[in-house]
Formats: sequence, C-alpha cells, structure tokens
Amino acid sequence: MKALSKQEEAELLTKLLLLSERPPARTNTMGAGVVLGMTDVEIGVLVSKNFLKPLGKPALKASKWFATRELFRLAEDRDWLSKATQAIQGEWRERNSSRKAATSTANGEPTLS
Repeated sequence: MKALSKQEEAELLTKLLLLSERPPARTNTMGAGVVLGMTDVEIGVLVSKNFLKPLGKPALKASKWFATRELFRLAEDRDWLSKATQAIQGEWRERNSSRKAATSTANGEPTLS
C-alpha cells in the first residue's frame, strides 16, 4: 500500500469528515482545516493564539488532535470565525512586515521609525 500524498490525504479527510453520517471523534490539524475551511498552517496559528485547544497536552512540536464535534460547532459560530479570521490576518500582516523590515535592513535601505 503506497503512502498518500498530502492532496490525496486532504481529499480523503474531506469525504470522511464532511460526507459521513458519523465522522471520527477526533481529527488532526489537516482535518481541522477541512472542517473550518482553513489550511493546516492557519490551524497552527489559531492554536498558538489560543483560538483552538488541541486534545490532551501535546508538546509544542507534536501532532495536534482536535474534537471533531467541537470543530463543527465552531464552524457554525460566525462571531468565532470572524475573530479567528482577524487573528490569522493579523499574524500574516505581522510576518510580512517583519520579512519586509529584514529585507530592507539586509539591502541597506533605511527603515522608517
């Protein structure tokens, strides 16, 4: 049996989580992204900003598991989705501004203070 590519795994998770009568009780980061309509990277941002709480107490770099039922509840909570989206946008804004500042400094360009 060959290993699934990331795209094949995402497609399988989509079918399992969204089309089955009884989805599994827990799912990984990719599955959380499928349910919430986000990437697994964005799920990581939400965990780091305490918008999502993984099951158990996983180590910082360990795989994260989430309660599927809780994810479906959050997917229907418009206020939570709005706040989560703003948190993700803020994270990308912060990362991009840090990257631009580092690039400007490396190129010898003056930075605005």
